Amino acid sequence: MSTCSTSQASKLPTLGDDEVEALYAYGYSFFRLKQYRKALDFLTVAMLFRPTNLNYLVAVGLAHRMLDEHVSALQAFKLASLLHPTRPEPLVHLADCAWLIGWSDQAIEAARAALACPAGGDAVADELRQRAQMMVKVGGEARPAPSAALQVLQ
Repeated sequence: MSTCSTSQASKLPTLGDDEVEALYAYGYSFFRLKQYRKALDFLTVAMLFRPTNLNYLVAVGLAHRMLDEHVSALQAFKLASLLHPTRPEPLVHLADCAWLIGWSDQAIEAARAALACPAGGDAVADELRQRAQMMVKVGGEARPAPSAALQVLQ
């Protein structure tokens, strides 16, 4: 088994913050154009360069969800929720996605976890919290709102 030496590691490709943000912007543009496969390509590369960035992780999950790749979407949202346990956004998207594939118990559990997170105070976070409240209240009958998915990418 070989290991990567320091000199080999320094040869790995790197991108600056502006370049990674440009990749994300391209992905966001394709997402808005409903070209989700192209969006996913750019968003995934951005996420690989900044693997703990909440927006990038959620964006990858949303692109997977729009492509009906729910298991991949769930994985992205779960990773985002593990890395950002005080943020409700990935948990609400996780709940939406779980509900879409018929996992209502998991959806309600994720929605409750989202409601236990501190309030964010911005319009998107408020909309997501309202959706989580609705899911808990009606037992998962609240369908995900496409507009909220798009807003989170901004």
